[in-house]
Amino acid sequence: MPRPFAVTGFTMFAVLLVLCCTGIRFCMVLTGFMLALFVVSLLLKSARAQRVFPAAALAGFVACVLFAVNYNVSYKPAVSLDEGTYKLTAALKDSGSSRYEKWYYDAQIETLDGERCSYDVTLVLNKKIDAVPADKVSGTFRIYAKKPNSDILKINGSGTVIGAYPESGSEDLSVIKTNNAEVPLSYRIFLFREKLKTNLRDVISGENATIAAALLFGRTSGFSDSLYSRFSAAGISHIICVSGLHLSVWSIFVLKALGKARVKRRARGIIASAFVVFYMALTGFTFSVVRAGIMLLVMLLGSTVFRRGDSINSLGIAAIAILCKNPFAVADTGFQLSFLATLGILLFLPKVNKKLKEKTKNLPHILRTTLNYFLLIIATCLCAGVLTLPVMIITFGEINLMSFVGNIVVVPVVSVCMISAGFTAVLPFSGPLSVLKYPAGLLCSLCAKYINSAVAFLSHFRFLTFYPRQNLAYIWLGGAMLIAAVALFFASKGKKTAVMTSVILAASFVSMLIVSDFFYSDLTEITVIDNKNALCVLVTKGDSSALIGAGADYYSTSRGTCSELEKKHIDSLNLLVVPRDNYRESGAVNEVLSCVKTDVFACSKVPDYSASLAHNSEITQFGDRFVMQLCDGCRVTCVNNQNNCYALIEAQGRKAVIVFNSDSEIPRGDFLICKKETLQIADTALYKGVIISGDTDTVSLQNTVNSSGTLCAATAGQGSVTLSVTPGSDYKLYRQ
Repeated sequence: MPRPFAVTGFTMFAVLLVLCCTGIRFCMVLTGFMLALFVVSLLLKSARAQRVFPAAALAGFVACVLFAVNYNVSYKPAVSLDEGTYKLTAALKDSGSSRYEKWYYDAQIETLDGERCSYDVTLVLNKKIDAVPADKVSGTFRIYAKKPNSDILKINGSGTVIGAYPESGSEDLSVIKTNNAEVPLSYRIFLFREKLKTNLRDVISGENATIAAALLFGRTSGFSDSLYSRFSAAGISHIICVSGLHLSVWSIFVLKALGKARVKRRARGIIASAFVVFYMALTGFTFSVVRAGIMLLVMLLGSTVFRRGDSINSLGIAAIAILCKNPFAVADTGFQLSFLATLGILLFLPKVNKKLKEKTKNLPHILRTTLNYFLLIIATCLCAGVLTLPVMIITFGEINLMSFVGNIVVVPVVSVCMISAGFTAVLPFSGPLSVLKYPAGLLCSLCAKYINSAVAFLSHFRFLTFYPRQNLAYIWLGGAMLIAAVALFFASKGKKTAVMTSVILAASFVSMLIVSDFFYSDLTEITVIDNKNALCVLVTKGDSSALIGAGADYYSTSRGTCSELEKKHIDSLNLLVVPRDNYRESGAVNEVLSCVKTDVFACSKVPDYSASLAHNSEITQFGDRFVMQLCDGCRVTCVNNQNNCYALIEAQGRKAVIVFNSDSEIPRGDFLICKKETLQIADTALYKGVIISGDTDTVSLQNTVNSSGTLCAATAGQGSVTLSVTPGSDYKLYRQ
């Protein structure tokens, strides 16, 4: 059977992805189907002779078993801890990273309420603690289950599926120091990496050092929000996450250096393989690094024993190794992008590159070499994008066309910057030769400065980033798959379909972007965020946005409000309204202001803890009424007095009333948005639709209102609810 590992690995990838999307209930059905398919393939002589179908069916069966075992043994017990408060002791795995004025530490729980256990967890603390990896943190924590990046995936793909934050702040935690004799190898590697970073920063300073360290180690913890957003806007954030590009550059450099030193081929292969393993450990064994590392190791060790490596087979081996260790890794967006990008390059790039060389073979040598180099970069981006585009649309809801330009402009300099950064970090250990760190650092600094400047320039072209509507994206993806299937059918008949298929797919893709940009720009969306009993409403129309209410604690906000803002690609609000200085309406202002900037911060009183974060905003303190025209066709009014606290959204001829508190008559409008307490005194028959913000107990209220004839939806822990209004005053109520 050709490429047995590719068949096994790709089948496991596909089956586990389906199971992560459908859940454990479908696992039993799929397990039986795969087992039956395996038996049937053994009975059929033709299938048995080819061995492909039996291998694929067996791989699918094994994937189902792995999924079921890990779900019941690891995933389900961890998720069942959601919303519980426990006394726990956890051993730290890293030195923490800061984001949105919080400190995040990866750790492993050792005891939970005195019981021994082993769960990976992310500790969310208010400030940095005096602890290093292998030290233990003890305290009372509230645990929450992390949500996946996309509603399509029901299983969280990261190794850490739960988080925890202390009930009374990190200052009350106790840190248990670990003896030097008990320090694990992983911590020693961490110390060595930190020493290399220090050596790098001794020669290079500022953002140049941050970029160089990210290219070398794939660690972006030192990145400011603005720097990271510039890389994302330029479409080249992949270069600061160590993957196949970085490992390939280093392995080629090591092999060529050993070749110049006339080291024998087998010795070169062994030394290069050892270096790859060391570099994987140095960068933390992330999914992308492990996938690329295993591929390189297979090819390097294969060449060592005089066998030619098969890249697609090596990719299959990498998938098997990762998925056997963590079957839910397939739901991790980084792993999906890394795996599919590599597969696209391996499948399409050789043929595309051959065609390009044929087209340029008659050009002068220098021009041909230069042109082929840049065409190869473009072709690589296109080949990688063919399979990663669906993931980008479904998970992130965006398409960044600037990435093609960014790769051409930046990628050629990345290898020089990374290698010179490596020498700058290592040369201080070389005694008399340590003086060479300065010229190496100068070269690295110049390259990093060029990358930073190029990224800053490219990030201004925001008009090349598109956010297609998800329903249109799904229609396009389905149509693209149908077109590809038809093209493959005709190709099997010997007909040439590549050019025509590419043109049709490109035309349909552009049509989707045009429809998304023009036909939905005037749509007003009022989203009631699923924040339990905290009423937070996000209003968006085109590029304008307003958030009304920022209540509850960090726990609720991190799962609801900030996630919703990120999902809708909002990094700057036109308006943030806090109706009153009340925990239920303003308790999470600090977190919201840490996540996004806001042009106007309207409140009855600025919370003391938010004053420092709001200094870049226009602060408007209002008495009993605040009015602002958000954009054409959308106005926000907020009223706060002794009897009422509510907001009124007037959009496209419709009125939505958001009631925070009411001791008198509830204002009239087309739609009522409220908590369950308000609903008990409201006459729902007066409204066209009602949205209830509350916990799971609001489901019965939702059903009661619906049975009375009024359209109603409750967040109820099932997801945010959106009311969309068209310029013609047509409306639609749906759950995200």
